[in-house]
Amino acid sequence: MQVRRMILLATLVVLAAACGSGAEGRSAAASTTAPVTTGPAATGPTTTTARTFEYGTVEDVHDGDRTYRYQAALLVIPALDASGQRASNDFDRFFCGGSLVDARHVLTAAHCVDQEQFGGVLPASYLRVAVGRTVLRSGAGALRAVRTISVHPRYRRGNDLGYDVAVLTLTAPVTGIEPVALVGPDDDLTFAGQRVTLTGWGDAESRKPGQVERSRLRNRLKAAHTSIVSTVTCPWKVLENPVGRDPSVELVVCLRTGERVGFCRGDSGGPVVAWVGDRPVQVGVINAARGCSDPSLPGVVANLASPPIRSFVDKALR
Repeated sequence: MQVRRMILLATLVVLAAACGSGAEGRSAAASTTAPVTTGPAATGPTTTTARTFEYGTVEDVHDGDRTYRYQAALLVIPALDASGQRASNDFDRFFCGGSLVDARHVLTAAHCVDQEQFGGVLPASYLRVAVGRTVLRSGAGALRAVRTISVHPRYRRGNDLGYDVAVLTLTAPVTGIEPVALVGPDDDLTFAGQRVTLTGWGDAESRKPGQVERSRLRNRLKAAHTSIVSTVTCPWKVLENPVGRDPSVELVVCLRTGERVGFCRGDSGGPVVAWVGDRPVQVGVINAARGCSDPSLPGVVANLASPPIRSFVDKALR
């Protein structure tokens, strides 16, 4: 369940090509015994895109689709490709997802940027962020350098559930791309049964924990449509080092993949959104699970409605 660490600068290719998930495969799979309620059905994007989504499915995000332009790709500039040469494209530089939450800030997972090799947070100079891109190799959208990286002060490496959020401050604002809205303190969007959508370039195939090493990144952005399950039981069933031993269980939200739909290696740090009409509202940050869309294991995301998480984010955005 540990983040695959960067050992030497020359091995950054491993991070960029395979470790983008941060843990032993990232999946959103519902425990078969976790209680699930129906709740109000989300409408999905309809007004602006004239389409809906089907629950329990994965879809390609096509060029020109503006629904998920807030999706960010974190890139390691010194990365090497599979042959050991300096990476020549952003597919090989890519290692984690994120979301544009205002013109100058990107939200991601702490385990994406906190690396044992560097004794803490990666140097900001190593990173670039691409926003508004559908295909990693395309070079489309806005590309920005990173000025500073803020990690939740209570995050501890090795416990992927504890306060696993970070905020990147960009060197210049992103214009022409609408940031994603964040769940508000009074929004009731994280109940069991709430329909949600997660996006990323991770492996879309269902895999059990031991099969995660064979997972592969995708060049085209995908959107997976699933739902939230009860957080009361899921951390205990999934994680070797659960946070469910105390009230900090509210730090996470668990996702269902009884239909083998979820997230995997390469998706970490990306957004999980609920829908208010046709408007996406981010409720979570892709965090951890074992396997990839394994229907016996739920996925875990950082809960942005949790006061200890949200207060950190709000402070970092000032």
